[in-house]
Amino acid sequence: MLDGRSFGMSSHGRLILKLTEARATELIAAGTGAQFYPSPDRPLKGWIEVTGPEADLIALAHEANQIAVARPSKGRSRG
Repeated sequence: MLDGRSFGMSSHGRLILKLTEARATELIAAGTGAQFYPSPDRPLKGWIEVTGPEADLIALAHEANQIAVARPSKGRSRG
């Protein structure tokens, strides 16, 4: 989490990242990632599971972090 915005997580040893929908689609088409489903019938838009063995995990995590930084805050207060 970054300032209340989620950009990635680990689930069952898998790296899951929140990117833009266009970037997620690009990575899925390239075989670098797969659509992330938190439950069998519920895909999350823009979220991918990194599956490509050649994927640069650090670069992708940094990219997801930068996208989260650029997203406007939803105005929620945590406290």
